[in-house]
Amino acid sequence: MKPLSSSCKPSTCKIALRLVNYLYSPWVGNILRFVLESLLGVSLHRALSLVLLTCLIMPHTANALSPVTIGYTIKFESSKFGKATLGRVENVLRTTDAGYTLESITKAQGMAAIIMGSNEQQSCDFEVIDGKTVSNKYEGGRIGKTDYRVNFDWEGRKAQFSDNKNSTDSIDLPEGYVVNNCSMWFAVAILKGQIPEGQTMYVVDGKNKRIRGFKLRSTSEEVISTKLGEKQVTKVVFERELRPGRTLTFWLSDDDEYLPLKMQESRKSRTTTFEVTQLTLD
Repeated sequence: MKPLSSSCKPSTCKIALRLVNYLYSPWVGNILRFVLESLLGVSLHRALSLVLLTCLIMPHTANALSPVTIGYTIKFESSKFGKATLGRVENVLRTTDAGYTLESITKAQGMAAIIMGSNEQQSCDFEVIDGKTVSNKYEGGRIGKTDYRVNFDWEGRKAQFSDNKNSTDSIDLPEGYVVNNCSMWFAVAILKGQIPEGQTMYVVDGKNKRIRGFKLRSTSEEVISTKLGEKQVTKVVFERELRPGRTLTFWLSDDDEYLPLKMQESRKSRTTTFEVTQLTLD
């Protein structure tokens, strides 16, 4: 079952605050407040105070991430093929009535463009509930096409895969923090570096119809040099379950809502690194 959020929505808080300001302004008299309280059968002051207190105490899950455009250069290093720049990725996160939508475009260059044959895109819809992202839909493929799609059945705890060949598959969702290849950047950022020891993050891969598990190995603080300047970051290292030596590392910026300024996937034979080139918070 999808987790339920107990926090009030920011819109509710804003309405309550406006009512407080209006009802207790000089031009609204005691008589009007008395009439409203008589009709409602409750103290307006007490009701609105409770709403505002709830807004202050509870986390605003619907407002946990800011809209952002963030770009990365993709670098590759292999013991067999040497070093190369593969291209760039641009992620655009927007808010929606239901939560968030993310569009990610990968533009290859050089030999990578020849191998891929086309630029690729991913998109996903998710919510933030109890401080974690919860996936609703995730799809991707070549630009202008949907080559694969994943729907999430949280009641039955299933990831339902489909592709452009009308092939369908279903995989049980494991217990733990389940994210997807598209939302992973923000799924880690939302934790703000506060990841419980031994926490496993499961990444749903729609293209390859699989779920990979990554267990937290370490967290540390350091300063790194980026295109945006020197940045204080929280370094978070995950290790692939059943594949020791394969790691997934994020460098989360303390000053930029813990968005990853760098991400690196490493294995014995090669390393793929994403380095930030652009970050614009709305």
